[in-house]
Amino acid sequence: MPTNIAEGYARRHPRDKARFYVIARSSGEELKSLLFLACRLKFIEADSFETSMGLLDHACRLSHGLIEAANTWS
Repeated sequence: MPTNIAEGYARRHPRDKARFYVIARSSGEELKSLLFLACRLKFIEADSFETSMGLLDHACRLSHGLIEAANTWS
């Protein structure tokens, strides 16, 4: 997520920015599915899963805000 956000930030046009912010959010959603799998396979403890998922949910909400902001600039 952070590298896509950084790349989007460096883009000049709002539409390009929004595109990379969408990719960042999608990467966060992808990571959520991997966290669920890791927890189900007992690669991580339930408390670590909950903490990580909470942080990831927050990051996805923040990236949604970036998308909305970039779309209002266009």
